[in-house]
Amino acid sequence: MKKRYLTILPAMLAMAPLQLGAQVQLEPSLAKISQKVDADGDFLQLNKFDGDIATLIEYGELALDIAKIEVSEIPANLKVAKIFKVLGLDAMKASALSSKKVDGSWNNKSYLYTGGSDKGVLSMYGETDAAYVVTNFAPETTDIAVQLRMDLRQATQIITEIAAAVGQNEMMEKEMTKKQDELGGMTPFDLISKLDLCINVAIDMDRAKRMPLPDEVGTAPTTELVARIDGAAWAWDLFGDKLIMGTGIPWTKTEDAGVITYTLPAEMRDSFQGYTPTIRIDKAKNFIWMASKESVLATALNASSKKLKDGVDFKATMASLPSNGNSLLYISKDVLNELVFQYDEAGKKGLLDDKDFKMVKPLMDKLITDLTTPKSGIAAVLAKDNEGIFSALRAPFPVKNYLNQLSPLFSQAAMFGAMNRRAMNRRVMPIPNIQ
Repeated sequence: MKKRYLTILPAMLAMAPLQLGAQVQLEPSLAKISQKVDADGDFLQLNKFDGDIATLIEYGELALDIAKIEVSEIPANLKVAKIFKVLGLDAMKASALSSKKVDGSWNNKSYLYTGGSDKGVLSMYGETDAAYVVTNFAPETTDIAVQLRMDLRQATQIITEIAAAVGQNEMMEKEMTKKQDELGGMTPFDLISKLDLCINVAIDMDRAKRMPLPDEVGTAPTTELVARIDGAAWAWDLFGDKLIMGTGIPWTKTEDAGVITYTLPAEMRDSFQGYTPTIRIDKAKNFIWMASKESVLATALNASSKKLKDGVDFKATMASLPSNGNSLLYISKDVLNELVFQYDEAGKKGLLDDKDFKMVKPLMDKLITDLTTPKSGIAAVLAKDNEGIFSALRAPFPVKNYLNQLSPLFSQAAMFGAMNRRAMNRRVMPIPNIQ
């Protein structure tokens, strides 16, 4: 009996994930993308799947053919291959994923190799090798910075081809090419073709200056905000007046050299607790600015003032992450410290004494501790180069694709469970005591 179970051990080892050393000769495309991530880190996964895409399409076509028999509404000419091509998904060739521990944080990087394709959804990430925007105007002390790039100009072609694939091209063309008064005489397709936007938001938090929260539950740091939308000033003539009227504030409007500015009336400033919100539309540069105070906007516009890119904390968090990117999320260490402060204060005030919360409190305590253990903040980046799409996350936790790594163990557990059930049915000891 012992020998019979011992023969299973080699099989178990064979099913476990293999750790490949440096001596392994990689396929050329995998060797290339391994250089895009941290190949010397604590975790590395490389996956070539251009052949897998073809197989997936083949299975999809067979499944779709079966569905067409059961559902008459499915167009006869609908093809999975066509959908993949329109969306640009057939361009995906390989991927790389890595995790590397650096100064108490984890640098998690991934790269999707597309051969430089800019078709379908791959075009929506923005241009190649784009520079950060928000870091160039946000104050040096910014605690939360967001940059989101959305290029929807190819969406008209995607919509047209998808509609043709599902047999709705005539209806779609009729609706999307109709001029509409509310769009200033443009068609929906005209509007979509202009949507190349970059949305930027910066929040500066001062933990030393605090304001009371409602119902006396505590205090919160005072904050300042500045935001800029790139590529949308052209739309102000269409939607600006409605937006201003919707705020319910009698803004003071001024215009100088093509720049429109809305500021708070003098008689209302005392009721805004020191905030003086302002909106600035620069049509020449195609920028829409918004700020919590006129002084905050002035600082953002002042090229000589210190910016986020100059900040010591920002540089520490962004160390070894891409120096360029289309989209960005940055959360400073100060924000994480404030999170711990609020959590502790809530505990002192008895706000966490709920019976249900007590069940998960040990888990929350551990999470709060791990979030604030690293020396730096959190950052996420999405970038695009001439060969593919790169993403990175600096965080307190690694991204190691644990489900895939542990799946052989789950399979083994299921196999032994089945063996034990069969053994019990035969009234044989399922797992002997091997000395």
